[in-house]
Amino acid sequence: LRRSHRQRIRALGFRTLFLHLQADPGVIAGRLDTRPGHFFHPGLLQSQFEDLQPASGEQDVLPFDVGAEMPEVIARVVEAARTFLQRELTP
Repeated sequence: LRRSHRQRIRALGFRTLFLHLQADPGVIAGRLDTRPGHFFHPGLLQSQFEDLQPASGEQDVLPFDVGAEMPEVIARVVEAARTFLQRELTP
C-alpha cells in the first residue's frame, strides 16, 4: 500500500498492524517465473518497485523479508500477528 492508503485506513480509528512483505526484485522475479498464467505480468515488476513507498518511520508497519523459505516467513508473520492481537486484547 502507498503511504496515503495506510493513512486512510488509520483514519478509520481502528488499531492496525501492516505487514510489509518485501524481497529483492530478483527473488520476486524468480517466483513470478514459476507462476505461468499469473495475473501479474512480469514486465511490470520494475515499475512496481520504482513506485514502492517504503514505510520507514511508521511504527505500525512491520517489514518481513519473504526471500526466506515460506514456512519460516509464515511462522514469523503469524507470531507478529499473535503478539499484536494479544497486546490489543489485554486490558
